[in-house]
Amino acid sequence: GLADAPDAQAQLEGFIDKVVQHNVPVSAFHYGSGYSSRGKRRYVFTWNESKFPSPKALNMQFAANGMRTVANIKPCLLDDHPAYETVKSFQGFLSDVNTAQPIIEPFWDGQGSHLDFTHVETIAWWQSNLKTSLLDYGMDAAWNDNNEYAVLDEDARGAGFGAPLPAHRSRPLHALLMTRATFEAQTQYNANESTFTVTRGGSPGIQRYAQTWSGDNRTDWRNLKWNIRTGLQMSLSGMFNIGHDVGGFHGPLPDPELFVRWVQACALNPRMVMNSWKAGNVSNVPWMHESVTNDVIAAITLRYRLLPYLWSLFENASSKHEPIIRPTFYDFPGDERCYDDCDDFMLGRELLIAPVIGQGETKRTVYLPRLQAGENWFDFYTKQAFRAGEAHAIDAPLSKLPLFARSGARIPVSTPRAGARPTHDDPVGEVLEF
Repeated sequence: GLADAPDAQAQLEGFIDKVVQHNVPVSAFHYGSGYSSRGKRRYVFTWNESKFPSPKALNMQFAANGMRTVANIKPCLLDDHPAYETVKSFQGFLSDVNTAQPIIEPFWDGQGSHLDFTHVETIAWWQSNLKTSLLDYGMDAAWNDNNEYAVLDEDARGAGFGAPLPAHRSRPLHALLMTRATFEAQTQYNANESTFTVTRGGSPGIQRYAQTWSGDNRTDWRNLKWNIRTGLQMSLSGMFNIGHDVGGFHGPLPDPELFVRWVQACALNPRMVMNSWKAGNVSNVPWMHESVTNDVIAAITLRYRLLPYLWSLFENASSKHEPIIRPTFYDFPGDERCYDDCDDFMLGRELLIAPVIGQGETKRTVYLPRLQAGENWFDFYTKQAFRAGEAHAIDAPLSKLPLFARSGARIPVSTPRAGARPTHDDPVGEVLEF
């Protein structure tokens, strides 16, 4: 929502100031597509300079404060986009099988045409514009959005790299190829570091190129509950790098209790992003409720403290194809109690997370799976021992995410540099043993 404001650059400068003021760990800011909007219409690879008079300077300000920048990009050009005729000239859009003219359908309060990512010239155009319009402006990464290719015209065709493909057969393929094109352009632009990108859509194989999330959720307790389950389903399906819009994308602002519980539940997901579009451009931000700001920041800080452990799980996901978060039955298939419906999940092999997702709850029952004889589970914060294979009534005040480590766990944690905000680059300070 911040990038949609008429004074968006000033809003983002204020956001940076608040991050510093509250000492909140933030590794990246995701620009919504408002940076490219005129009214409600979005024009990919353009900047609205009335809202962003100095985008390069703004991105430098983010970088100076330890934050990367991620730009929202969309695969459809509105019919009055400044590059529309250029792309049309090399037949770079999905086109009508009979007339060879671009398919034009509604998109973002206008009419537009979807790019054909099975056309080599389209890929080259996309990668060139990503570099000159965003990466050269100081953007670090791209967020491939609205790429479900919901093209309704059954006569729509793509080039298919020489073997034309109907759109109804290739929708997920375009999302995959769009994201791959973005990934490759970023890798070519900066070959000295790992490549990060995000996508909303894609077919099997998309996990090679991007992180994803569960889509535009709504702010309520029910969505929090089912987001957790959706993330676990995605993880078991091979899409390991996932998360949710923390606090809800649509709907009312979350009240203080719901906001804290949502932050806690998502703090140790692979992806943790507060992405929202609320009435009046009011956004979910860590300091939105003064009464719980410290609790919210504490949950985010826990994430940063555990980043060395999380990073090891990302490496396992890449090399060993192990989900980062998973239902308890994944690690304890012989424990029949782990197949009961619950809200708990494992973070790797060593940690069990038991988020509170019920309004007004300050206690909850947690079943701790069976371990080897004589082994226990331990409260992560106090190291209090709990018998394995039993359910326990756990205190869960609003300030606490119930978190348990199994016997023998060795958890590397980071230590922030003296006087500095925690960051994703903080070194491993110690290894916690349980």
